[in-house]
Amino acid sequence: MRKVLITGTSSGIGRATAQFLAERGYFVYAGVRQKAHLQIWEGVKNVKAMLFDVRRDDEINQVVEQIKTEAGGLYALVNNAGISNWGPILDIPNEVFRDNLETNLLGPIKVTRAFLPLLNGNSARIINISSVSGKLIFPFMGPYHVAKAALEAFSDTLRRELLINEMRNIKVVVVEPGSVATRLWDRAEATTVFAPSSPFYQTALSVGHAIIKQERAGAFPPELVSRAVWKALSVRRPKGRYIVSPQSLFFKLLLRLPDSWLDRLAYLIMRRHRRP
Repeated sequence: MRKVLITGTSSGIGRATAQFLAERGYFVYAGVRQKAHLQIWEGVKNVKAMLFDVRRDDEINQVVEQIKTEAGGLYALVNNAGISNWGPILDIPNEVFRDNLETNLLGPIKVTRAFLPLLNGNSARIINISSVSGKLIFPFMGPYHVAKAALEAFSDTLRRELLINEMRNIKVVVVEPGSVATRLWDRAEATTVFAPSSPFYQTALSVGHAIIKQERAGAFPPELVSRAVWKALSVRRPKGRYIVSPQSLFFKLLLRLPDSWLDRLAYLIMRRHRRP
């Protein structure tokens, strides 16, 4: 039975993916950050909850030793844990920005470093859950965009360094979802940073909440992402990237546009939501 570690399984993509893989014969070590979330996986076949915070080296290392003792190794690692804060990029406090980077970027880097020695077999996998937001940039999502763009670069760097080091058996895959129906949108709305003294205040207040509402309304079920992860784990030669969205072709076309066109498009979209 192939063993997989997934971070951030208390809700959303992580929870759906852990359930999806467990039902298809994988044994899942389901990472959660809070003790209260351990009960989510009580009695679930082929799933064992692991309590650790991807920002804390000591907790990561404890789980490494536990899995090493119990299982000896892993077939795959899925870096999924993430958070999001909205607001003008120049107004967001340093500590909020730092928390986003530590969770969305440094977390996957720390977890990958720690668990790499446990990845064994002829075709191990590292799957990083990024976002189309790592490439398509819109205003007032700065910390999330920055972290996901850097996660894309980390994934490409790691894949090529493993290749150069003759470690072709470890495949590095990036999964890039569009808007997914998760609690991320609720948390983003609740933690949006607005500074009344900022020149961006009125625009951010009207546009930011309007975009969150729009994205939530058009979001698709996390099970679509779970299926992409399962495919990346199951096929012999996975692609380096999987865009997951009912509008995936639209996103691919957008990525081919010049930056000046994308700037203009972002402006027109945001202006629709801006209050006079």
